[in-house]
Amino acid sequence: MQELLVRRYLDTKPHVGAPEGFEDSSSASIEKVVRRVLAQLYCGMIESDVPVSDMIPEKDQRNQEIFARYTARERAIDLAREFGISVRRVE
Repeated sequence: MQELLVRRYLDTKPHVGAPEGFEDSSSASIEKVVRRVLAQLYCGMIESDVPVSDMIPEKDQRNQEIFARYTARERAIDLAREFGISVRRVE
């Protein structure tokens, strides 16, 4: 993951054609700095095999049921009333 973030950053560096005198003169390259910061930020974290979701499981199941019933031609107003949500959220 760190490699991907570093690559994305380096692909978007806007230093091409910079005016003379504005080039990077430090001994540490931006790439090294980015690697060091990312290593500190993600220290000890392991990559999950399961995608991370902030959706509460109960709401996810509820939403799937609403979607299935709505696509089965149930009226949005009836579904909204039953689940205590707005018609706009159903549609």
